[in-house]
Amino acid sequence: MTTIKLEPKLTPANKKLITNDWAERFPEFKVYRPMWLLRRTGPLVVGICLDRTSGNDQYRPTFHVHCLARPWDGISLTLDQGLKTIRSGTTESINVRFHYDHVDEAAQRLKDQVKFPMCGTWNLGDVVAAYHNYMTVPGGMDHYILYEDIVSYYTWCDKRDKALIILDEFMPTLRSWKHVALMEGGPDAWYAKCRKIIESTDVRQIVEDEVIRHKLTKVPDEGFDCSE
Repeated sequence: MTTIKLEPKLTPANKKLITNDWAERFPEFKVYRPMWLLRRTGPLVVGICLDRTSGNDQYRPTFHVHCLARPWDGISLTLDQGLKTIRSGTTESINVRFHYDHVDEAAQRLKDQVKFPMCGTWNLGDVVAAYHNYMTVPGGMDHYILYEDIVSYYTWCDKRDKALIILDEFMPTLRSWKHVALMEGGPDAWYAKCRKIIESTDVRQIVEDEVIRHKLTKVPDEGFDCSE
């Protein structure tokens, strides 16, 4: 174990060093900005966010994805999965000062904990499975938001009939939720929104526009496998 210690706070120099260290351990990813790595496969962005804590003396490695097939103000942390401790399984933060002591083991542990390939082309079936697996975890994003992503991926793959089937199958579940009244416009408005996504003819243009909007042109598209 190294004895090199960093300054205890996340200075600009420390951020650059930590970001580059993680990039070396995930060579398939590109540095998007300090403390954030991304790679792109078709309409999907895959990321590792090294989120700083409020004290600015620790950071939390977090795996996530983002769907480019529908406009969004920023890069979302969809399917977010933080690095977990070995003993308790709680979210772990890495002390900036002791970054060198933990980065190798932490990076490997994140790879092991994220049950999805960190390299290569993702396929539609695996992506949808990852979304459904995330839905089983308490406290995650609202399921209807995740279903918007799912129907968007199917639409991008020109599997619009399947997207509509998935949407129709989900509606009874959505209507049964007590908090559905909190949705803007209610379930019928949400259904119409998703139908508009499915019937859209410009979904691929939306992806290209989002790439430019979020300054992702330097993150190469590694392709997306539409098989299930």
